[in-house]
Amino acid sequence: MRSVYINLASETARRADLEANFLTHAGPGWSLARLGAVTPDDVRAAGIGGILRPTEKACFLSHRNAVATGLGSGEPVAVFEDDIVLGPTTTALVDQVLAGNPDLDWDILYLEVCISRMETMVELFRLRRHLDGQGGVTLINLAGVEYAGATAYLVHPKAQAKIIEIIAGLGELNAPYDVVLRDLVRQGVLKGYAFFPFLSGFSDHVLTSQVQLGETHGADRVWIAFRQLMQLDRDLGRLRPTVEAIRRDLSDDEAELFGALLGAMLGPGFQTK
Repeated sequence: MRSVYINLASETARRADLEANFLTHAGPGWSLARLGAVTPDDVRAAGIGGILRPTEKACFLSHRNAVATGLGSGEPVAVFEDDIVLGPTTTALVDQVLAGNPDLDWDILYLEVCISRMETMVELFRLRRHLDGQGGVTLINLAGVEYAGATAYLVHPKAQAKIIEIIAGLGELNAPYDVVLRDLVRQGVLKGYAFFPFLSGFSDHVLTSQVQLGETHGADRVWIAFRQLMQLDRDLGRLRPTVEAIRRDLSDDEAELFGALLGAMLGPGFQTK
């Protein structure tokens, strides 16, 4: 699997960490190449229109360029942002699922996505518990799912030119790249699935993103922690201090009591009448 990761020239620590992670965990047949990220200065110089901030436009165009690296190859391309991490089983499971589903009609396969609706979080928590008992990984059809994110995903060769053409036809950039992809999946223009449990996670660089974090910083912390909780190769001990810090910063007594009740209902000892 040919993989490309998007990286600003100045982000040398991210580059080193991602390349070391990939070298440790990538299986046979997987390769990694760096793609220089488009910068806000590039966006301003090109006069790219639209209501997105220059950093968001730069991110959008960087992903377009990453998808374009697969054109003409006849093979899927994996696109990574530079704050992701792969687990010990990630590439083997991707290869296994693709080999085991040769007739699956897909355009995008996400290694992980952001889920913001509480109801969907609970559903995924329960599904992960179920899959833990079976030791399996499944694919979730995202057509009816409210999701976001494009940190790590595969693009089918038949979809690469389609995505580039759709982006070229936008003219102005008025919605973030991940939202555009999500809407195309929702509309049936693209067929999108997510591996579950999630097959990629985040490095310590994630909360210093130049694009995502802003006024919704607290929400981002919660959503990122949930994504880490739903990762296949997770480390609950390492995640616990992060969640405890979120609880201290964002919760109150009433919310904590409700959270405890919800946790009890999701626990293995809870039985309904």
